[in-house]
Amino acid sequence: MATPNANYATDLAATTIEHWSGSRLADAVHDGVPFIKWLKSGGREKPFSGGTVILEPVMYETNNTTQAQAYLAEVNNSIQALATNAQFSPALYTNTIVIGDVEEALNSGPEQRVDLWEGKVEQAINAFQVRMNADLFLDGSADPYAITGLAGMVDSSGTYGGINRSGNTYWQASEDPDLTPPAVLTEAAIRTLVNVCGRQNSTPTVHWTTMALHEAYEALIVPSLRKEMSNSRAGDLGISYLEYKDKPIFWDANCQPATWYTLNEKFIKWRPLKGWNFTMGEERRPTRQLAKQIICKFLGNLTSSNPRYHGKLTGRTAA
Repeated sequence: MATPNANYATDLAATTIEHWSGSRLADAVHDGVPFIKWLKSGGREKPFSGGTVILEPVMYETNNTTQAQAYLAEVNNSIQALATNAQFSPALYTNTIVIGDVEEALNSGPEQRVDLWEGKVEQAINAFQVRMNADLFLDGSADPYAITGLAGMVDSSGTYGGINRSGNTYWQASEDPDLTPPAVLTEAAIRTLVNVCGRQNSTPTVHWTTMALHEAYEALIVPSLRKEMSNSRAGDLGISYLEYKDKPIFWDANCQPATWYTLNEKFIKWRPLKGWNFTMGEERRPTRQLAKQIICKFLGNLTSSNPRYHGKLTGRTAA
């Protein structure tokens, strides 16, 4: 009679970890988080290598040495105050894949064990997706350990990245530049927001909103112009969308009610710590517990180097 392989379960755990190593687990998580996938598709993921804070250089002064001058006159070589640094605390997220010894024994066939491990990994991926997708639209105030999402980034008051917005207009996002909400969503309101957020030849590149406001905007469009776009970037997201001035408009169920975000992705970055971007640790066995566990982890944050290029409409309703 053949002797069962005592190392089979351990080998299977190691194989699972190896299978999901590198960027595979991160890619799987990102596939279910449209906002992160949108940033990655535009090359806005920028891992950091370490440190207690994530630093984002902030350009808030202009270079005053530019001048027209005589051919042999001296150039202006005065030192310029170019930037300060915004500081973002890395947010830690973990997820534990746990398989009990009894659970594994009851699924002792080779195919059953493979399915069990794969099911647990898929469960972990889904849990990460649900939590990250929700937190990306919050301001992080409800959970001090969470990332700072769009609600914290796109605001005109409070402190963001360690910089108080009070008195620092360069750090203030635009809020409802057309009028005081609540109000019906109009094309004029969107146009004003886009124009206010457009600075120095850099205009907004994307809009995120709720399903209700996405549908309200669709109703505003002349039927002959109403179409769903699928260019190479957004098409990869697997999401149909509308456009305003050739820029995509997406909706997400996690977006705050009655809110319309207008963003410039040039000034947004997804900053994971190298080696901690949804990666798996080694298999371990908890003390005094009949189980194996693998800890999945993420450490990083969503950052912006210049919130004044972003804006939002709030309190908006359909006509």
